[in-house]
Amino acid sequence: MSEPHGAVGAAGSATAAAAPGAGTDLNAAVRGKIARAVILSSGAILLMLALVIGYAARTAYFGAKDLATATDLIEKFVFALLPMIGTWVGTVLAFYFTNDSFQTASNQARLTFAETRDARLRQIPVQRAMMPVSSVRGIAADDAGWQGVNFKTGVLDFLASEKIGRLPVFSSSRDRLYGIVHDSVVKDFALRHGVRPTSADAAASAATLAEFLEDGEVSPRFRNSVGFVGPDATLADVKKAMDEVTARGYPCRDVFVTDTGTPNGRPIGMITNVDLEKWSSYG
Repeated sequence: MSEPHGAVGAAGSATAAAAPGAGTDLNAAVRGKIARAVILSSGAILLMLALVIGYAARTAYFGAKDLATATDLIEKFVFALLPMIGTWVGTVLAFYFTNDSFQTASNQARLTFAETRDARLRQIPVQRAMMPVSSVRGIAADDAGWQGVNFKTGVLDFLASEKIGRLPVFSSSRDRLYGIVHDSVVKDFALRHGVRPTSADAAASAATLAEFLEDGEVSPRFRNSVGFVGPDATLADVKKAMDEVTARGYPCRDVFVTDTGTPNGRPIGMITNVDLEKWSSYG
């Protein structure tokens, strides 16, 4: 005897309603098992890493009899591993607590990385990381003499021959920095004025350093895209100086260390965004 259509419909609806719940419970159980396994294995890995770091530091100390060497080794291990661990834990938490918490977990992982990076930068003095100003390749000429420096040979060809991407301009005695420009700004000016770096034609070299640095597109970047810190600063101060200059409207990728920490001070050294990234990553 066949069942009434109403009974069949009710049973089908009940089965359909139960299926999603059962699937959700199964997914939650699977996530829980995977999360527990990953967390336990992460704990084991952390323990092994702690033992390895401790052994390496002990070997360094007894080998060199230098506590500073051992301490520096531990710092490098810790600051290299913490961002990785924070990201790993954030990913596990995102998986465990379902997609609704993924953004929160990701934000926490990024925050952990940022805090670790800033902590590392606060421990590194600028004088340890900077390039001495005597080694910085650039132009040394007082502004009164800029008319006598040819743009093509003194700027465009100079960057190409030295294989550098940024050009600081110092006073003739290098006791003051006037500003800095990057190769993209130089090439843009060359393009606008028909100066070709491969051309040997003297007629293409009429532009001067003064004309270049006083150009409406170049001058604001030249004078306003560099930061300054004092000799007692840390790389955290360098990062802050870069951020402050960038916030004023021009991307800052260079910071100079001066004896007064101001633009009018005597330059001591230079730190670029590339240096900052290198030291924040592994020192």
